[in-house]
Amino acid sequence: MTEISEPPLAPGACCDTAPCTCQPEPLTPDRLAEIAESHPGSWYDGEWRSQYVDSTADEAGYCVVLHQESGQVLAELPDWAGPIALFIADAHDAVPALLAEVDRLSAAVDWLANELRGANLDRWEEEQDCARMRLAWQSARRRAAGLSGGLIREVGNRDSWKGWAKAAEAEVDRLRAELAKHKGEEVDLRELLAERNEQIAYLLAAEPTLDDDQPAAPR
Repeated sequence: MTEISEPPLAPGACCDTAPCTCQPEPLTPDRLAEIAESHPGSWYDGEWRSQYVDSTADEAGYCVVLHQESGQVLAELPDWAGPIALFIADAHDAVPALLAEVDRLSAAVDWLANELRGANLDRWEEEQDCARMRLAWQSARRRAAGLSGGLIREVGNRDSWKGWAKAAEAEVDRLRAELAKHKGEEVDLRELLAERNEQIAYLLAAEPTLDDDQPAAPR
């Protein structure tokens, strides 16, 4: 039966202390420099090892740290300090490797940060370009809407003007036809006007007047 492992705890969720003491703090550049300076450097390059020296009748057992190649004793510790001797021997080779790994990882993090920063900058520039294009498109759309509205108004006015022109042209044609119809009746029209004038003068002359013998109209 396959065991289902518990999910890893989030940082800070493994203990009740604040800040969490189970998670190491990030190493600062100054602390890394201190660790590098504490290493003996090239002193006795090569592998170191720990060894337990058995006790004798005259001396109790103890632990030593030796230089593997020369056998030179580098440190002596009590018999109960075997793990410490092993740590000293291993740390001599492990610390430089760990510091080199820290440098490699720091460079990788810096590279990734620059890549992300560049990608975010590219994305920001693309968003700015899209925003500018969107603004230009909206502005062009508004201008096109205004032009189309003016064009519709001009077309409507043109249609009205065409209607007015057609009506005026029809009226002119009607007047021309009327004049053409009465063109041969020019003399008759003059005679008709003369007769009308005579009738008006006759009516004006025949209008009754008040005589002295007739009673005046009541006031």
